[in-house]
Amino acid sequence: MTSYFLFWPTILEKDQQQLKLSDRTIIFKQAYPIFDSEAEAISTIGAEKLFMTGGIDFSDVSRETII
Repeated sequence: MTSYFLFWPTILEKDQQQLKLSDRTIIFKQAYPIFDSEAEAISTIGAEKLFMTGGIDFSDVSRETII
């Protein structure tokens, strides 16, 4: 793995992914370790498609790249 990608957190529900304060909004993201080929796929097909339908277990840092 060569880099990280910041995307929606898997441990929070959609309504928990941001915190509105009186003077700002904090948006929570999760860092996912990715391979170069996965970064290229994100550029080509988009992060949502890769993460939601790609069948990749991004929590497994010892996984082999499948792309």
